[in-house]
Amino acid sequence: MQTISKNITLNFNQKDVELAKEVITFARKKFPEIENYFEIKTFPVAINIWDDFDKFAKKMCEGGAKIGKHSSVVANASKDEDVIDVLTFEIYKTRPKHEKSTFEDFKKTILHEYVHLCHQKILLDKTKMPAFMMEGIATYLSKQNLLAKGVAKIDCSGADLMQNFYNTPNAYGYSGLVAEYLDKTKTHKQMLEILKEPHKVDANVLVQETNLFLQKNRVKNLKICDKSV
Repeated sequence: MQTISKNITLNFNQKDVELAKEVITFARKKFPEIENYFEIKTFPVAINIWDDFDKFAKKMCEGGAKIGKHSSVVANASKDEDVIDVLTFEIYKTRPKHEKSTFEDFKKTILHEYVHLCHQKILLDKTKMPAFMMEGIATYLSKQNLLAKGVAKIDCSGADLMQNFYNTPNAYGYSGLVAEYLDKTKTHKQMLEILKEPHKVDANVLVQETNLFLQKNRVKNLKICDKSV
C-alpha cells in the first residue's frame, strides 16, 4: 500500500497500516526540524517499510551494501534517491543489538536516516565524508541513546573513528558525543560550515577536545550503546 502526505511517500504492507500511521505522523512532525537545522528546503522523500528481512537485505545488497543473515542493520538511507528503507518494528526487534529496543528507538532510527539525507544536501564534496562525522551528527540530531549509563568519555582514538569506524566498539555513540560537543561550542553557522566539509576536521583533536568538554561539564547519565543502523 502507499500513502502520500505532503512531501512524504510511505510504502508498506496492508497489515502494517497502524504502524504506517505512526510513522507518517512522526515524520511530518520531526523531519522539518532536521531540515531547519541544515537550513534546506523540504524535498520529496520515500519511506519503504519492510516486513521481511530477507527482502530488505536483498534490496540493500542491490544497492551495494553487504548485509548478512545475522546483520544488525535495520534501516538504510539511499542518498542518491532520497529513499529510506526500514524494517517493521516487529522485525526490527528481532535483529541483533535491537532486541530491547522501544518504539521510540524505532522512530529515532528513521530520523537518523533522514539526517543522512539532509546532510547530503549541503555537502560540498560527497566523495569525502568521514563515517564518524556522518554517523555522529545523525546519532546526535536523532537523539539516539546509545552508551551505557554513566559513560562520558570517548575511549578510543580519533584515528580509530576516522580510519576504522565500523570496527570500533561504541563508534556511533562516541561520534554522537563529538557532534554534541561541536554543536554546543560552535555557532550554528560554524557548525554548518564544518558539516559542509567534514573531511577537514582533525579527528584526534576533536576526540581530545570532546573529552575535555565532557569532563569540564561533568556530563551525567549519557547512554550511548553501539547499535548499527
